[in-house]
Amino acid sequence: MSVTRLIVGVLDGLQAQNKTTMELDINKCQHVSFDMWMTLIRSNPLYKTKRTELLKDVFSIKSAINEIEAIIRFYDKEANRISEKSGLHIPREKIYLSLLKEMNVYVANVENKKFKDFITAADELFVKYKPLLIQKDIISLFKKIVSKGKTISVLSNTAFVNGAVLKTALRDYEFEKYFSFQLYSDETGLSKPGPGAFELLFQNVSRIKNIYRNEILHVGDSIIADFNGARAAGFQSLLIKK
Repeated sequence: MSVTRLIVGVLDGLQAQNKTTMELDINKCQHVSFDMWMTLIRSNPLYKTKRTELLKDVFSIKSAINEIEAIIRFYDKEANRISEKSGLHIPREKIYLSLLKEMNVYVANVENKKFKDFITAADELFVKYKPLLIQKDIISLFKKIVSKGKTISVLSNTAFVNGAVLKTALRDYEFEKYFSFQLYSDETGLSKPGPGAFELLFQNVSRIKNIYRNEILHVGDSIIADFNGARAAGFQSLLIKK
């Protein structure tokens, strides 16, 4: 089933209301930056289920599956809130250790190899059960933007899945053919809406072309991290919601 997207923040002629296709009038921008999670992709439900089962099995967690899933969601959101406040990335290892402690796992006794093997196995699950596109025809939009001589990039916060794993999982979608560069918080150490993340975006675009800040459009689903963060940096911004 296609996902209906509703634009709740519109700047400079971008229009897309109650449609399954994101329509962008890009005449007033020279570069389009996209958030990744819940803007371009969402997690495969099978990945979430398999990861929860893996976590329960590896660390002998007694809690029920639904309780483990609730704790994972809580710490995912909590890490996101902290990242948004601090402008700094929180390593996924720290998030996992925090939620394990919440589930009464004595983390001081967890062997390093066992923990690293779990991280590797979880990454493999993410690649196997690859994420789903929010909009199935998003590649058509990328092609349209590039055909007009514009450039595209990604600026995204990460939590449980690092940028390198995302790139591997998305290889079949061929996103990299259209992106001039991709910036993920685990690789840069900087999280949106912190000014450092958007400044890094501007620096990377400036290496490609001569550009003013107000010629960059950032598109994302978070009013705090994406819409407000981009505006504070002097960019155009577009907020999308289901």
